[in-house]
Amino acid sequence: MIVGGEYEFTQRKPMALSCGVSAAHLKKYFNDQEVVELTVTSAFYGAVAQITRALNVKLEPNAGQTAYGAC
Repeated sequence: MIVGGEYEFTQRKPMALSCGVSAAHLKKYFNDQEVVELTVTSAFYGAVAQITRALNVKLEPNAGQTAYGAC
């Protein structure tokens, strides 16, 4: 987790876990192009985490508790 990136991490972790995402298993499910796309998407959200940190964006009261994106 990016230090200070709690907003993005808290918002996205439940969605990832509900879809079965776990560390070091990407190649089992995704081809090379898909791994690149996931890496770019991850980098984008890392950037968003830094922006929300810089702007001191506060978490909503129900952050990380919604069914949004549940698999």
